[in-house]
Amino acid sequence: RNRYVTLEDVEGKELLHAAERISTSTGVERVTRITEFVKKWQGNLPAWVTSAGSAVALGTNVRRSASSAERLSFYDALVEVRDSDSLAAVHKVLSIVDAVEPRPVTVSREVWKGMIDSLGMAISANSNDLHAAAWRLRDRARRIGRFVPRHCLSTTLLVKGLQFDRALVLDVSDFHDPETLYVALT
Repeated sequence: RNRYVTLEDVEGKELLHAAERISTSTGVERVTRITEFVKKWQGNLPAWVTSAGSAVALGTNVRRSASSAERLSFYDALVEVRDSDSLAAVHKVLSIVDAVEPRPVTVSREVWKGMIDSLGMAISANSNDLHAAAWRLRDRARRIGRFVPRHCLSTTLLVKGLQFDRALVLDVSDFHDPETLYVALT
């Protein structure tokens, strides 16, 4: 599970878009956007994770029905997001999701980890501009490169110029010209 990592484009459009949406929202809207982000980039989440955002947005008090400390801390973190502009509260929500057992399946580690790293950068700089932090993270990756995991799924364009011991081409008919196929095979 989670053995292969999807390599995202260096532009980081998904990360920048999500950071902008979270950065420009407050209150219930921010809770909703964080919940959308979690649902999009984490699979196999327990029902209590996916429903907590709606409960907080509706003002439902689920503290009484929270059957574990993990659920209670997640709900409290979402309430803190709703009631404050602090990015530390957003970071706390994502950290709790990261620690959920059984482990969720991460759709894109690059986007998920990029959001957590961007939150850390913004918090350490005493800034509430998550989008600017994500932009700095993206620019740093463009300048110094980024780690390419041993097992990754990617397009030919994104791994061009990199070397791998093995590569698997799933469908040769997807290549519209021989040059692109050559790049994939070499």
